[in-house]
Amino acid sequence: MRLTKEEDYALLILSVIFESTKDNKKIKLREISRSTGIPLAFSRKIVSNLKHGGLLSSKEGVNGGYILAKKIENISLIDVFVSLEKNLSMTDCFSGDCKYSPICKSAHIINTINKEIITKFEEIKLIDIL
Repeated sequence: MRLTKEEDYALLILSVIFESTKDNKKIKLREISRSTGIPLAFSRKIVSNLKHGGLLSSKEGVNGGYILAKKIENISLIDVFVSLEKNLSMTDCFSGDCKYSPICKSAHIINTINKEIITKFEEIKLIDIL
């Protein structure tokens, strides 16, 4: 299993927002993009997904920008990944799209591994990795 570039960048963006907004000041999207080196359009997409996932809040205007919507201690890796991608299954077996599921002998072990990974992502909070 490998993190996507979007997931990796989301963690970086959340780190920058956390560090920049400790005193409750909001950070602008351009500043996020500049400080991370992530292209503005990609930053915008990621930030939008994180906002729709309930992890960020924003305000428009001169004093606008982004801030964490939750305490960092309450944001888990699973929260981040679900904000970006709804399906966290390792294979198609569990999405109902696998044509081999009637004859597959490894589905049960892959399911066990997938559940363990998701459990670990639920346990790890952003504060643990920042």
